[in-house]
Amino acid sequence: MVEISLDKVFPAALFLERQGQFHEAENLLREGYRHAKNPMFLFEAAGILASKGNLDEARNVLNELLSGQAFEPANKFLAVLNFIHHGGDAAMINDAGIDFLLPITGQNWEIEYEWINGRFYEPNEIAYLKEHIPPNSTFLDIGSNVGNHAVFIAKHRPDVQVVVFEPEPRGVEILKANMAINKVDNVDMSKLGFAVSASEDPISLQFRNSVSSTRRSEDSLGIKVPSVTLSQLLNETTRFVKMDIEGMEKEVLQPAIDKLREHHTSVMLEVLAPNRADYDQFICENGLIVIDRIPMHAGENIVIKPA
Repeated sequence: MVEISLDKVFPAALFLERQGQFHEAENLLREGYRHAKNPMFLFEAAGILASKGNLDEARNVLNELLSGQAFEPANKFLAVLNFIHHGGDAAMINDAGIDFLLPITGQNWEIEYEWINGRFYEPNEIAYLKEHIPPNSTFLDIGSNVGNHAVFIAKHRPDVQVVVFEPEPRGVEILKANMAINKVDNVDMSKLGFAVSASEDPISLQFRNSVSSTRRSEDSLGIKVPSVTLSQLLNETTRFVKMDIEGMEKEVLQPAIDKLREHHTSVMLEVLAPNRADYDQFICENGLIVIDRIPMHAGENIVIKPA
Protein backbone atom coordinates (compact mmCIF):
# COMPACT_ATOMS: atom_id res chain seq x y z
CA MET A 1 0.00 0.00 0.00
CA VAL A 2 1.30 3.47 -0.90
CA GLU A 3 1.62 5.69 2.16
CA ILE A 4 -0.31 8.94 1.89
CA SER A 5 1.78 11.71 3.42
CA LEU A 6 0.38 14.95 4.79
CA ASP A 7 3.57 16.70 3.66
CA LYS A 8 2.68 15.76 0.07
CA VAL A 9 -1.09 16.16 0.18
CA PHE A 10 -1.23 19.46 2.04
CA PRO A 11 0.95 21.48 -0.40
CA ALA A 12 -1.25 20.20 -3.23
CA ALA A 13 -4.35 21.24 -1.30
CA LEU A 14 -2.85 24.69 -0.73
CA PHE A 15 -2.10 25.00 -4.44
CA LEU A 16 -5.78 24.33 -5.16
CA GLU A 17 -6.79 26.81 -2.47
CA ARG A 18 -4.62 29.54 -4.02
CA GLN A 19 -6.33 28.89 -7.34
CA GLY A 20 -9.68 29.54 -5.69
CA GLN A 21 -10.61 25.85 -5.74
CA PHE A 22 -11.56 25.68 -2.08
CA HIS A 23 -13.92 22.72 -2.28
CA GLU A 24 -11.36 20.74 -4.29
CA ALA A 25 -8.74 21.47 -1.62
CA GLU A 26 -11.08 20.36 1.14
CA ASN A 27 -12.04 17.22 -0.79
CA LEU A 28 -8.39 16.31 -1.33
CA LEU A 29 -7.73 16.50 2.40
CA ARG A 30 -10.89 14.52 3.13
CA GLU A 31 -9.72 11.84 0.72
CA GLY A 32 -6.38 11.74 2.50
CA TYR A 33 -8.20 11.30 5.79
CA ARG A 34 -10.35 8.50 4.36
CA HIS A 35 -7.26 6.57 3.29
CA ALA A 36 -4.84 7.33 6.10
CA LYS A 37 -7.15 8.02 9.08
CA ASN A 38 -4.71 10.72 10.12
CA PRO A 39 -6.67 13.43 11.99
CA MET A 40 -4.31 16.09 10.66
CA PHE A 41 -5.93 15.83 7.22
CA LEU A 42 -9.31 17.02 8.52
CA PHE A 43 -7.57 19.43 10.88
CA GLU A 44 -5.79 21.09 7.95
CA ALA A 45 -9.06 21.18 5.99
CA ALA A 46 -10.61 23.13 8.86
CA GLY A 47 -7.64 25.49 8.77
CA ILE A 48 -8.11 26.21 5.07
CA LEU A 49 -11.79 26.94 5.64
CA ALA A 50 -11.06 29.23 8.58
CA SER A 51 -8.38 31.11 6.64
CA LYS A 52 -11.04 32.02 4.07
CA GLY A 53 -13.52 33.17 6.68
CA ASN A 54 -15.69 30.06 6.41
CA LEU A 55 -15.73 29.65 10.18
CA ASP A 56 -19.00 27.75 10.46
CA GLU A 57 -17.81 25.21 7.88
CA ALA A 58 -14.54 24.90 9.78
CA ARG A 59 -16.48 24.27 12.99
CA ASN A 60 -18.45 21.53 11.24
CA VAL A 61 -15.25 19.82 10.08
CA LEU A 62 -13.75 19.95 13.56
CA ASN A 63 -16.94 18.56 15.10
CA GLU A 64 -16.87 15.77 12.51
CA LEU A 65 -13.26 15.01 13.43
CA LEU A 66 -13.95 15.01 17.16
CA SER A 67 -17.00 12.77 16.78
CA GLY A 68 -14.67 9.95 15.77
CA GLN A 69 -11.68 10.42 18.06
CA ALA A 70 -10.06 12.59 20.70
CA PHE A 71 -7.64 15.16 19.27
CA GLU A 72 -6.55 17.95 21.60
CA PRO A 73 -5.50 20.48 18.91
CA ALA A 74 -8.96 20.19 17.36
CA ASN A 75 -10.56 20.85 20.75
CA LYS A 76 -8.53 24.05 21.11
CA PHE A 77 -9.17 25.19 17.53
CA LEU A 78 -12.90 24.54 17.98
CA ALA A 79 -12.93 26.51 21.25
CA VAL A 80 -11.52 29.53 19.38
CA LEU A 81 -14.07 29.23 16.57
CA ASN A 82 -16.89 28.84 19.09
CA PHE A 83 -15.70 32.02 20.84
CA ILE A 84 -16.00 33.87 17.52
CA HIS A 85 -19.32 32.18 16.69
CA HIS A 86 -20.78 33.57 19.91
CA GLY A 87 -19.77 37.12 19.04
CA GLY A 88 -16.25 37.37 20.41
CA ASP A 89 -13.74 39.29 18.30
CA ALA A 90 -11.19 40.16 21.00
CA ALA A 91 -10.03 38.77 24.35
CA MET A 92 -9.26 40.91 27.38
CA ILE A 93 -6.27 40.12 29.58
CA ASN A 94 -5.17 42.12 32.60
CA ASP A 95 -1.54 41.49 33.52
CA ALA A 96 -0.10 43.24 36.58
CA GLY A 97 -2.66 46.02 36.26
CA ILE A 98 -2.13 46.56 32.52
CA ASP A 99 -5.06 45.87 30.19
CA PHE A 100 -4.56 44.13 26.86
CA LEU A 101 -7.17 43.66 24.12
CA LEU A 102 -6.15 40.85 21.77
CA PRO A 103 -7.80 40.13 18.39
CA ILE A 104 -9.39 36.70 17.92
CA THR A 105 -9.53 35.70 14.26
CA GLY A 106 -9.46 31.90 14.00
CA GLN A 107 -6.21 32.20 12.04
CA ASN A 108 -3.89 31.26 14.89
CA TRP A 109 -5.60 28.84 17.23
CA GLU A 110 -2.53 27.95 19.35
CA ILE A 111 -2.06 31.49 20.63
CA GLU A 112 -5.70 32.57 20.45
CA TYR A 113 -6.75 29.62 22.63
CA GLU A 114 -4.53 30.96 25.40
CA TRP A 115 -5.87 34.48 24.94
CA ILE A 116 -9.54 33.50 25.20
CA ASN A 117 -8.65 31.74 28.44
CA GLY A 118 -7.21 34.92 29.92
CA ARG A 119 -3.50 34.25 29.61
CA PHE A 120 -0.59 35.03 27.31
CA TYR A 121 1.14 32.39 25.22
CA GLU A 122 4.53 31.23 26.56
CA PRO A 123 4.19 33.13 29.87
CA ASN A 124 7.58 32.08 31.28
CA GLU A 125 9.38 33.34 28.21
CA ILE A 126 7.70 36.74 28.10
CA ALA A 127 8.13 37.21 31.85
CA TYR A 128 11.86 36.58 31.43
CA LEU A 129 12.08 39.07 28.58
CA LYS A 130 10.24 41.73 30.58
CA GLU A 131 12.79 41.44 33.39
CA HIS A 132 15.99 41.00 31.38
CA ILE A 133 15.82 43.32 28.36
CA PRO A 134 18.22 46.16 29.31
CA PRO A 135 16.71 49.60 30.00
CA ASN A 136 16.30 52.04 27.10
CA SER A 137 17.45 49.49 24.53
CA THR A 138 16.15 47.94 21.31
CA PHE A 139 14.55 44.50 21.33
CA LEU A 140 14.33 42.51 18.08
CA ASP A 141 11.34 40.16 18.03
CA ILE A 142 12.24 37.87 15.11
CA GLY A 143 9.33 35.63 14.29
CA SER A 144 6.79 37.93 15.93
CA ASN A 145 3.80 35.90 14.78
CA VAL A 146 0.71 37.93 15.76
CA GLY A 147 2.47 40.00 18.42
CA ASN A 148 1.97 38.00 21.63
CA HIS A 149 5.48 38.83 22.85
CA ALA A 150 5.73 42.24 21.20
CA VAL A 151 2.57 43.76 22.69
CA PHE A 152 3.39 42.35 26.14
CA ILE A 153 6.88 43.88 26.14
CA ALA A 154 5.76 47.14 24.53
CA LYS A 155 3.16 47.86 27.23
CA HIS A 156 5.16 46.57 30.20
CA ARG A 157 8.42 48.20 29.05
CA PRO A 158 7.67 51.56 27.40
CA ASP A 159 11.39 52.40 27.65
CA VAL A 160 12.18 49.64 25.13
CA GLN A 161 11.93 50.02 21.35
CA VAL A 162 10.43 46.79 20.00
CA VAL A 163 11.19 45.90 16.36
CA VAL A 164 8.94 43.20 14.91
CA PHE A 165 9.73 40.80 12.07
CA GLU A 166 7.06 38.53 10.63
CA PRO A 167 6.93 37.35 7.00
CA GLU A 168 3.63 35.43 7.14
CA PRO A 169 0.94 37.62 5.51
CA ARG A 170 -1.86 36.54 7.86
CA GLY A 171 0.38 37.17 10.85
CA VAL A 172 1.33 40.62 9.56
CA GLU A 173 -2.28 41.79 9.35
CA ILE A 174 -3.23 40.42 12.77
CA LEU A 175 -0.08 41.89 14.35
CA LYS A 176 -0.88 45.33 12.91
CA ALA A 177 -4.39 45.13 14.34
CA ASN A 178 -2.99 44.00 17.68
CA MET A 179 -0.67 46.99 17.95
CA ALA A 180 -3.41 49.39 16.83
CA ILE A 181 -6.07 48.33 19.34
CA ASN A 182 -3.51 48.35 22.16
CA LYS A 183 -2.32 51.84 21.17
CA VAL A 184 1.39 51.12 21.51
CA ASP A 185 3.81 53.68 20.11
CA ASN A 186 7.14 51.97 20.79
CA VAL A 187 6.83 49.20 18.19
CA ASP A 188 8.66 49.55 14.86
CA MET A 189 6.66 47.70 12.18
CA SER A 190 8.72 48.82 9.18
CA LYS A 191 10.16 45.31 8.64
CA LEU A 192 6.87 43.43 8.64
CA GLY A 193 6.68 41.19 5.61
CA PHE A 194 10.42 40.43 5.83
CA ALA A 195 12.06 37.22 6.93
CA VAL A 196 15.39 37.27 8.78
CA SER A 197 17.65 34.82 7.01
CA ALA A 198 21.29 33.93 6.42
CA SER A 199 21.32 36.05 3.24
CA GLU A 200 19.24 38.68 1.49
CA ASP A 201 17.87 36.12 -0.95
CA PRO A 202 14.08 35.69 -0.82
CA ILE A 203 12.79 32.59 0.93
CA SER A 204 9.62 30.56 0.37
CA LEU A 205 6.99 29.94 3.03
CA GLN A 206 4.55 27.05 3.16
CA PHE A 207 1.23 27.97 4.78
CA ARG A 208 -0.35 25.59 7.28
CA ASN A 209 -3.55 25.59 9.31
CA SER A 210 -2.48 28.56 11.45
CA VAL A 211 0.06 31.37 11.45
CA SER A 212 2.13 29.53 14.06
CA SER A 213 2.41 26.43 11.89
CA THR A 214 3.68 28.16 8.74
CA ARG A 215 7.20 27.03 7.90
CA ARG A 216 9.91 27.38 5.30
CA SER A 217 9.19 25.66 2.00
CA GLU A 218 11.70 24.17 -0.40
CA ASP A 219 9.32 23.76 -3.35
CA SER A 220 7.53 25.98 -5.84
CA LEU A 221 4.29 25.92 -3.85
CA GLY A 222 5.66 28.31 -1.25
CA ILE A 223 5.14 32.07 -1.38
CA LYS A 224 8.24 34.23 -1.79
CA VAL A 225 9.09 36.80 0.88
CA PRO A 226 12.07 39.21 1.05
CA SER A 227 14.85 38.70 3.58
CA VAL A 228 17.30 40.70 5.66
CA THR A 229 20.24 39.38 7.66
CA LEU A 230 20.68 39.62 11.42
CA SER A 231 23.98 41.46 10.95
CA GLN A 232 22.15 44.24 9.11
CA LEU A 233 19.85 44.77 12.08
CA LEU A 234 22.30 44.92 14.97
CA ASN A 235 23.60 48.22 16.33
CA GLU A 236 24.78 49.73 19.59
CA THR A 237 21.25 49.90 21.05
CA THR A 238 20.26 46.32 20.12
CA ARG A 239 20.79 44.46 23.36
CA PHE A 240 18.32 41.57 23.14
CA VAL A 241 17.01 39.38 20.32
CA LYS A 242 14.30 36.74 20.44
CA MET A 243 14.32 34.29 17.53
CA ASP A 244 11.58 31.80 16.70
CA ILE A 245 12.02 31.01 13.03
CA GLU A 246 11.22 27.33 12.63
CA GLY A 247 14.67 25.77 12.79
CA MET A 248 16.60 28.44 10.86
CA GLU A 249 18.16 29.96 13.98
CA LYS A 250 21.66 28.51 13.63
CA GLU A 251 22.13 29.52 10.01
CA VAL A 252 20.93 33.05 10.81
CA LEU A 253 23.07 33.39 13.94
CA GLN A 254 26.39 32.09 12.68
CA PRO A 255 27.27 34.99 10.31
CA ALA A 256 26.23 37.54 12.96
CA ILE A 257 28.27 36.31 15.93
CA ASP A 258 30.95 39.01 15.63
CA LYS A 259 28.25 41.70 15.58
CA LEU A 260 26.56 40.14 18.60
CA ARG A 261 29.88 40.26 20.43
CA GLU A 262 30.53 43.86 19.38
CA HIS A 263 27.18 45.08 20.73
CA HIS A 264 26.96 42.76 23.79
CA THR A 265 23.68 41.35 22.51
CA SER A 266 21.89 38.39 24.10
CA VAL A 267 19.70 36.04 22.07
CA MET A 268 16.78 33.85 23.16
CA LEU A 269 16.18 30.70 21.10
CA GLU A 270 13.61 27.93 21.27
CA VAL A 271 15.29 24.51 21.35
CA LEU A 272 13.15 21.39 21.07
CA ALA A 273 14.32 18.43 23.12
CA PRO A 274 15.51 16.29 20.15
CA ASN A 275 17.74 19.18 18.96
CA ARG A 276 19.44 20.00 22.24
CA ALA A 277 22.72 18.14 21.59
CA ASP A 278 22.99 19.75 18.15
CA TYR A 279 22.54 23.23 19.64
CA ASP A 280 24.98 22.53 22.47
CA GLN A 281 27.59 21.64 19.86
CA PHE A 282 26.82 24.78 17.82
CA ILE A 283 27.16 26.96 20.92
CA CYS A 284 30.49 25.40 21.88
CA GLU A 285 31.96 25.58 18.36
CA ASN A 286 31.04 29.25 17.88
CA GLY A 287 32.32 30.71 21.13
CA LEU A 288 28.90 31.24 22.69
CA ILE A 289 27.74 30.61 26.24
CA VAL A 290 24.34 29.79 27.71
CA ILE A 291 23.38 32.29 30.38
CA ASP A 292 19.86 31.00 31.13
CA ARG A 293 17.50 28.13 30.35
CA ILE A 294 13.72 28.56 30.52
CA PRO A 295 11.84 25.23 30.50
CA MET A 296 8.94 24.69 28.11
CA HIS A 297 6.70 21.73 27.34
CA ALA A 298 8.61 20.43 24.31
CA GLY A 299 12.11 21.51 25.30
CA GLU A 300 13.47 24.82 26.52
CA ASN A 301 14.23 28.39 25.61
CA ILE A 302 17.91 29.17 25.97
CA VAL A 303 19.49 32.59 26.31
CA ILE A 304 22.95 32.83 24.78
CA LYS A 305 25.61 35.44 24.15
CA PRO A 306 29.19 35.50 22.85
CA ALA A 307 31.75 34.52 25.48
